[in-house]
This record gives sequence, C-alpha cells and structure tokens, in this order.
Amino acid sequence: MKEITYRGHRIRTGEKYQPGQDAKQIAQFIRRNIARAKRDGTIPKALHTTVLVRRYANGCSIDIVVRGLPQDAPPFDSNVEAQYSDYGMGINELLSPIYESYQRTEDNSPGDYRSSNFLGFVKWQVVPA
Repeated sequence: MKEITYRGHRIRTGEKYQPGQDAKQIAQFIRRNIARAKRDGTIPKALHTTVLVRRYANGCSIDIVVRGLPQDAPPFDSNVEAQYSDYGMGINELLSPIYESYQRTEDNSPGDYRSSNFLGFVKWQVVPA
C-alpha cells in the first residue's frame, strides 16, 4: 500500500486502486483475485466466499463473506467473545490484502476526518451446529 502525507492528511492507496472504479467493478476484481488465489493454492480451495456490495447514502462497502467453515476450525476463539481463533486470523490475513489493494483512504490524524472509496471487511457466516 502506498502512503503519502499532504497538508496533514494521510492518503493511502492500494496497488490496484484506479480512480473512478465503481464498487461493482471492484467486487468483480476481488472475486477474480480470490479465484486466482484458490487456483494458486494461496487460499484453501474448500473455503467458500461471497463478495457483497452494499450501497448507502454516503458511500458503499465491499465485504468478503466466508461461508462453509470446517466444524473443527471456528473463526473465533470460544473463550473470548469477538476474538479471532488462529484459523480465523489466518484466513483474515489472507483475504484482507485482496480488498485493501483496491482501497483509497484519506484521514486527518489530529481530527476525525476520514474518507474512503469503500469500506471493506472480512465477515463470517457461521452456521450453529
């Protein structure tokens, strides 16, 4: 990720960021990157993912939703609420750089200003046993 500071604003851009790309187009690129990573063996082929675009008044989010997790590999630590297990952290570390490579964020660290072309998260859809 490339980072510059301009007039007190920190601007970070991913290596695949292109000005003017629509969220739908970025989501397609993310899906292709995930498929390529599965073919290359970087991401487990058994991992089922969906890329969702949500639009709202002041922007949008592009989320990678992980589904079909193995029963013996929960994404969260059962002892601590909202803390990743080793498996969950590993998957998060594999998927986060994919969407981050298309992001552009700008923030003013002394203030509360933040702007981004989209918000992105790795989310988990866990089906109870």
